[in-house]
Amino acid sequence: MTRVIEVPEPFVREISERENEPGRVWLDALPGLVDKALANWALTPSGPTMHGAVGVVVPVLRADGTAAVLKISFPHPGNVAEPKALAAWAGCGAVRLLEHDAQAFAMVLEKAASTPCVSCPMPSSEWWSRVG
Repeated sequence: MTRVIEVPEPFVREISERENEPGRVWLDALPGLVDKALANWALTPSGPTMHGAVGVVVPVLRADGTAAVLKISFPHPGNVAEPKALAAWAGCGAVRLLEHDAQAFAMVLEKAASTPCVSCPMPSSEWWSRVG
């Protein structure tokens, strides 16, 4: 499988130092995880790989041409709730979750807009009881 991305060096240093050997093993596998997610979801990279503290974000185009991002996070228990929260928010106040692979800690997310979300209703008490 051809490796499509290059993992940013500052991210490699941060994960290696914080997560030690498990982090280095995951970093070695990360380009392959990205390649697999791109293939599984018919995504085409459309920009440079970015990163945060826990994962990489690859700008992509979906098969229908819409812009999105592929995010793959380090497999840590603290990262398990993110897709659940994004699904619960359903695009109101956060980006919309389009695809999710829990085992790979991978998500396809709508590309964030630079305009504020003014059309989102306030969450109902029923919504708050579901997400706790």
